[in-house]
Amino acid sequence: MAEARDDNATLAEACARGDTGAVSALISGRDVNAGLDGDMNTALHYASNYGHETLTRLLLDAGADPNVRTQLLQTPLMLADSPAVAALLLRRAADPFLCSLRGLDALGCAKQSGRLGVAAVLEKVKRNRTGPQNDTTTGDTRTTSTSSSYFPDEADSSASSSDYDRQEARGRGEEWVKVLRELETEKRRRREAEGEAGRLGERVAQLELERLRLLQRGAQAASCGSPSRGDGGGGMELPRQGCLGSMTSEALRELDARLTSYQADVRAALMDTSRCIVCREAEQSAILLPCKHQVLCGACAERVETCPLCRASISERFTPFKS
Repeated sequence: MAEARDDNATLAEACARGDTGAVSALISGRDVNAGLDGDMNTALHYASNYGHETLTRLLLDAGADPNVRTQLLQTPLMLADSPAVAALLLRRAADPFLCSLRGLDALGCAKQSGRLGVAAVLEKVKRNRTGPQNDTTTGDTRTTSTSSSYFPDEADSSASSSDYDRQEARGRGEEWVKVLRELETEKRRRREAEGEAGRLGERVAQLELERLRLLQRGAQAASCGSPSRGDGGGGMELPRQGCLGSMTSEALRELDARLTSYQADVRAALMDTSRCIVCREAEQSAILLPCKHQVLCGACAERVETCPLCRASISERFTPFKS
């Protein structure tokens, strides 16, 4: 039994590949209509389903039944994957009006699975049928044709296949044209975006160069031009040594006025730093222990319990004598 299953699997694989030499050797001396798998698909089902016309002809010549059924009542014609295979089965008396277990004939199966070329061949058969006739062997109701064109000849099947192939190729061509147009549009947008990015990059570089030039000019003006009061630390930037001779009279007078004002500010600041940080009026005189900070006057020192600078507890206060 195991050997028989292996032979069936080997034959099924050879039929799927379309290997006519291997299939010829494997069907020699065996029933060509025997099922090869659990669904009872025969070698002809496999050859038809994979669209191998040459192998389909070889199996039919070897005695394969074109109307053999699987467990799902599917015939090889219901599984045909190419118009040429479908036409060959029809010429060998395959019945297109038998129905599967799901109630679909060969045309219905082809349409459901999207095999439009096969459907085109079967449509012609459908147009040629004349009337129903009962099948006494299976009980199926099928339709036969009294016309010899019931099964399409090779020229008709080739024409149908060629027409379908042309339509299919035209459809694929239109799809490719659409895809190519979309690609070109996307490339054009990308090029435009890259060009815009390049222009923005150039503009940023130009602005950076301009900023550097302005900084350089500002540094030169600060070193040899009019003095200016610093913004951050409250100090004053003075001209470098040797630059006074290049300054105008007006600039020198302005510098002198600024220096005088700055000197007054310095003196006021010095006086302010010696005043009590609490009352801001009396001079700092008391020393606080144990932190040793001298930031309060004697009166304010008596009123506080902690140092206003370090927040340490005050244990003692004293006022040093000035010499």
